[in-house]
Amino acid sequence: MCVQNLRVSDRKEVANEFKEVYRSKSKEKVLSSLKEFINKWKHKQLKRNFKKKE
Repeated sequence: MCVQNLRVSDRKEVANEFKEVYRSKSKEKVLSSLKEFINKWKHKQLKRNFKKKE
């Protein structure tokens, strides 16, 4: 996902949530935070793409 492909209204939320990933102290926490981040935004992006096709 590229910042240019995000809605302007989502950019701040994405940036704030990604801060949790890069501020994590342990490798395990980084991996779990990153997985949550990817799943959340991938799901939102898929929902938007599906709505566009309808």
